[in-house]
Amino acid sequence: KLLGAIEQAVLARDAEALVLPAHSLKSSSANVGAMRVSSFSKELEFQARNGDLASSDQALKGIQDAYREAEQAMAKIVKEQKL
Repeated sequence: KLLGAIEQAVLARDAEALVLPAHSLKSSSANVGAMRVSSFSKELEFQARNGDLASSDQALKGIQDAYREAEQAMAKIVKEQKL
């Protein structure tokens, strides 16, 4: 849900709509140890707060890649621990 909102805001170049989901993803990903996701989200939040989305596509790609990696890592942990 957050990632979808971020993707839409980046595509629309809507800095105002980007701030909250980027901030939320930054915090929630840090809480579960997905620090690369958090770092890219922090970068995107900073860009949105400054109204400068020139590099937002790169930050979004970073979030998407890091999210997939984190999702795979967590799935592996769940499988190995039989959670």
